[in-house]
Amino acid sequence: MNALRIELTEQAALRDSQRSIDVARQIKAAGAGLVLDDFGSGHSSFSWLAQLPVDSLKIDPDLTRNIAEPRTQTILKSVTCLAQDLGMTSTAEGIETPQQLQAAIETGFDYAQGYLIGQPM
Repeated sequence: MNALRIELTEQAALRDSQRSIDVARQIKAAGAGLVLDDFGSGHSSFSWLAQLPVDSLKIDPDLTRNIAEPRTQTILKSVTCLAQDLGMTSTAEGIETPQQLQAAIETGFDYAQGYLIGQPM
């Protein structure tokens, strides 16, 4: 994995998607990793996601908060499969309980982030 990973929020990327794609390509060409943060919090577009050279998706806590709910779990399983098929890793943000962590593991997330694991630094 790249030693430097830059996070780009979905909302920022959507403000000017073509510029975001151009800058993302420059970041990747410089050798840094790129993480799309807060994925699922805005108006996600699969067309530009296919063009954006990101290494990882971090799923917004608004989705992971209800990870045990069947409908939400179906959505999150689809997103983790999509990330994997695109050669990306996936991170569940906002994991605060052991039950959420277990559900994240069962859903297929590669990583988890939240107060259960550690305080923000």
